[in-house]
Amino acid sequence: MNLQTEKLLLIEQLIKLQNADLIAKIKALLQEEKEAIVGYKPNGEPITPSELVARAETSERDIAAGRTTPLKDFKKEIDQWKKRRTTK
Repeated sequence: MNLQTEKLLLIEQLIKLQNADLIAKIKALLQEEKEAIVGYKPNGEPITPSELVARAETSERDIAAGRTTPLKDFKKEIDQWKKRRTTK
């Protein structure tokens, strides 16, 4: 079966579809396809340029609001994690 035939069969299925949640998922999937993948989340989900920009904007707001951890404190926290792992 060629690509054109596959697309026509898909259109027929979409016309008959009554599940709003499934339609929303298909729309989201098609939107993701429009955007390039610039990276992946730890769980393997792709990150699009718009998501990356949104994450950067959130980070900038956190920095401006003082919701940060100084590097020296973060290193101490990492050392504490390591100690907890070795004592278990």
